[in-house]
Amino acid sequence: MVVTAAAQMTAARVATLSPWKGGGFGMFSTLDAPGFRDVRIRVEAAGRSEMVAVSPSLEDAVMRAAAWPTAVRLRRVGAAVIARERRQGRDVTRVHVEVRRRIVSDDGVVSSERLGEVVVRAADGDGAGVR
Repeated sequence: MVVTAAAQMTAARVATLSPWKGGGFGMFSTLDAPGFRDVRIRVEAAGRSEMVAVSPSLEDAVMRAAAWPTAVRLRRVGAAVIARERRQGRDVTRVHVEVRRRIVSDDGVVSSERLGEVVVRAADGDGAGVR
């Protein structure tokens, strides 16, 4: 149990793992839960650049990316958005996925910190190209 707690605390401090995940007790000391992290998704194409909402089919992948925003998880979200846009007949050149953590100071001022971001290019029709 001590090893699990130590590993979770290390990942939360060194990496971007939410203290609410990974088997530790960090949830009792912070509001940095995945639900307090913002995942922003912007779709770009010729003549189009817009923020899109998270669809129900992407909620699980987005929550995983919010909990621990690694490049691999963010790329999966971007590729899934490309696939969804194409299924709906919309052109897409690339998708920008960003995760931000909300920070509340002692005086109540809310700011944010970027935890991770990727740009996934719609290459070769499969959404696998990454910059």
